[in-house]
Amino acid sequence: MWTPFFYIGGGAISHTIIDAWNLSGVALLHPITEKIFVLAKKQYRLATASRGEFILLIVLLMLAWGTGYIGSRGGLRSILLAFLGNYSMAVEAYQREGTAVCFMEGKLRYPDGNIEEGRWLIVGTDAGKDDLCIYDVKNNKALHIPKQAMFLKAVMKKSEKTWHTMRLTAPATLKEGYAFFNPSKQWHRAGPGDSVFGYVIYEEAVTLGQEGL
Repeated sequence: MWTPFFYIGGGAISHTIIDAWNLSGVALLHPITEKIFVLAKKQYRLATASRGEFILLIVLLMLAWGTGYIGSRGGLRSILLAFLGNYSMAVEAYQREGTAVCFMEGKLRYPDGNIEEGRWLIVGTDAGKDDLCIYDVKNNKALHIPKQAMFLKAVMKKSEKTWHTMRLTAPATLKEGYAFFNPSKQWHRAGPGDSVFGYVIYEEAVTLGQEGL
């Protein structure tokens, strides 16, 4: 019930405030009193159907469109993160997404000085606050940030997919598919024939051996 109440109430309040800018003002407390309320002196108020009212309408429509656009982009914070490209802020944004499959876009600097620009799958956070594990598809390996590389610019992107998760109290062999697992403090990638243990995440269906389950 709160959502329609909020929008109807917000519409009524904003409508009343805007009416108080008309030359005629608005009887805000009618029928208790017929006193007219205004928000400015007469020379600053608008006449109904005047050019000034039309300009105000255009401004309000642009504000409404801008608000909708910001919402579609994930809110003002998401737009700010994309503009700044701050790594720590991107990690914080990722941690708020729960089990959603996310990616990190930006520039990565390796210890040898090479800089690579691209998009990497975020596997999870390691032991440290800003320690992140990403998956390098091209080289088929997991990278631990900032130990094995450092982001010069990073923007977190959320997808519509979610991770499947499980927790294993004993090692199990991965028969089919691939997964990422964290036995204690660091994430690793596993393929068919590899053993997994601890927290396990995967996108598609995997088959595990019965030992350790």
